[in-house]
Amino acid sequence: MKKNCLAILVLILLLSNYLPAQRPEFKVPNGCQEKYFQTSDNVRLRYLVAGNGEALVFIPGWTMTAEIWELQIEHFAKTNMVIVLDPRGQGKSGQVTEGLYFEREARDVKELVDHLKLPSYYLIGWSWAGPMLYYYGKLFDSPTLKGLIPVDPPFRISEPFLKWLAGMMKSLLHDRDRTTTEFARALFKAPVSDTYLRKVKEGCLMTSTTSAVTLLAVFFSYSDTEWIQLIKEINKPILFIGAEEEKDALEQLNKEVKINYVIVPGAGHTVFIDKPAEFNKIVKDFISRK
Repeated sequence: MKKNCLAILVLILLLSNYLPAQRPEFKVPNGCQEKYFQTSDNVRLRYLVAGNGEALVFIPGWTMTAEIWELQIEHFAKTNMVIVLDPRGQGKSGQVTEGLYFEREARDVKELVDHLKLPSYYLIGWSWAGPMLYYYGKLFDSPTLKGLIPVDPPFRISEPFLKWLAGMMKSLLHDRDRTTTEFARALFKAPVSDTYLRKVKEGCLMTSTTSAVTLLAVFFSYSDTEWIQLIKEINKPILFIGAEEEKDALEQLNKEVKINYVIVPGAGHTVFIDKPAEFNKIVKDFISRK
């Protein structure tokens, strides 16, 4: 099965080079400053900053932009410095085809932290950014890093998951617009407006098809055994926040490696949008522990 998926992957990557990105403009959330910095491999990354105090650095998931965290920006900017990154290849950051893997993106975040000279910070990463946090915790064990919060992240790479990835990549190539629409609709368990869904979809389409496919393809080169070992070795406080449907999976993970985790009832993959008050309180309680 894995060999078949890899063959599909090669074909997808070759074809995806011919598909252009769409880049609509987004309005920066109120109270935010929009800034840019240059990475060590010369990629221009965009980030938003709001508020003052101990820093919370938010990283969105696959193809998403910083604006997906707007409810958290509004809430936490009252008490903390909130920094939200457009990862490379996403949003208004540089549209690149290189460095789209977990370790490099972890380095991007570290370079942002160093650029801002943050004396103390927490990292919150959603979905695809979850494994990036695992590598960050292993690679950059700094005293200024106070904790990690993976939000509904992947931590299993099963054959059904790889099969789903291959189908998703094929669908992106055949009909990017329709596939992105369906993807956006499936994110939420709580009702959201059509206007908001269009905003999320347009944000996703700012990532080129080449980059979108590559970001999914990276899963074929990792193993969940490696991820679990990374989680075991992280010596910083780490809290998993999961959607309701991830309860059994997190309970099973907890049997393999002792973790702190919270399940949010009634929440889908976008835990922080479906249940923002509950999510924000969980984060606040975690960062308040000294």
